[in-house]
Amino acid sequence: MKIIITEEQYGHLVTNLLDLLLGNITIKTVKEKKEDGNKEDYHSVFNEDGETVMTIWVKGPLRSKGCKKDLTLENTLIEKFENYMPYYKHKMFSKVLVNYIYDKFGIKCDCVQYDYDFKEEKHVDDEGDEYEYTDSKTRRYNVKKKKKIKESVDGKSSLENLIYEFLNDDFYPDYNWGPELFDFYREDVKEHGLIPFYINDSEAYVYYDDGTLEIMPWVCEKLNEYFNDLWYSVFKSWFEENSGLKVSMMVDSKNNNRLLQESTDNSNVVEQIMEVEGVKYDGCGYGGRTYDNFGRRHDTVEVYFKLPDEEKLYSRRIHFFTRKNKVVSVDSTGDFRTIADGFRYIPTDILMGYFIEKAKTYVEKLLRKLYPNDSR
Repeated sequence: MKIIITEEQYGHLVTNLLDLLLGNITIKTVKEKKEDGNKEDYHSVFNEDGETVMTIWVKGPLRSKGCKKDLTLENTLIEKFENYMPYYKHKMFSKVLVNYIYDKFGIKCDCVQYDYDFKEEKHVDDEGDEYEYTDSKTRRYNVKKKKKIKESVDGKSSLENLIYEFLNDDFYPDYNWGPELFDFYREDVKEHGLIPFYINDSEAYVYYDDGTLEIMPWVCEKLNEYFNDLWYSVFKSWFEENSGLKVSMMVDSKNNNRLLQESTDNSNVVEQIMEVEGVKYDGCGYGGRTYDNFGRRHDTVEVYFKLPDEEKLYSRRIHFFTRKNKVVSVDSTGDFRTIADGFRYIPTDILMGYFIEKAKTYVEKLLRKLYPNDSR
């Protein structure tokens, strides 16, 4: 039996359900400056019991790209919502949410983001212990432009883009630089063993023929003030992109302290964030094998996490293309940044590289046991 519901009827249904779940809602505006120099302006929306159910991001890295007022729903609200309405008409749902907030507070949001399709699944670890975990999908939608929001047009996170712009504005060298000077830089380094870069006639950073990039203390101090140590890898990429010189190590000239080394293990920043936030990586599980229309193998790995004060496990998926029980490439991944707040502030390649390597090691070892004939 096919049931047809109009957009108006759907709007009434969602609005009434929100009133039922939230009661009399209130709002609080927050403006603050973070330790890393970022400013965050947002409105917190509370339900009748004083619990945060929504956040309207006006300024800060958690606001989606291209949005002015980004309405984000808490998972606790969405999970309750799905108990009553397990099926979404996402565009209509987003439009209703925007109108709901406008009617209540006179704030016109242009974007909406929320997780959905929560699934309770079970996981058995290597020791035979059984856990429950929750998996979900993420929806980001620009209501005004009527299109989904891509995470990053150029592959950089919001924080990376912010640091890049900061460096372009304040730290490019005198007389600028670019591809037309690449050959000059290489020849100068070959002849003199180094090349200094000046900003307002003050030495800012020096490149040496062994690949070392020495950063002057005044540069380090200013960047640390705004971004702590999160600027290191971005500075390296920014310098290499504009100078054509390959950096193997970065040091602070004040104490010759190594800021970044080519062989540096980036796992420590991911592990430090998990330790601070009380998030525990709980291993991997096999999500099964499928084939696409071209006959390619897709093997899925579930990466499990234990969150503070939570009995169940949460997971995010990584889908690999495999051949002969070896990982060929990554097909797609879940949104790992929603597991810990701090994950949103580190470069995506570092975050995903850490968990992709763990999942790859796990699945290649497992596939040799599950499909021994495929290894040939």
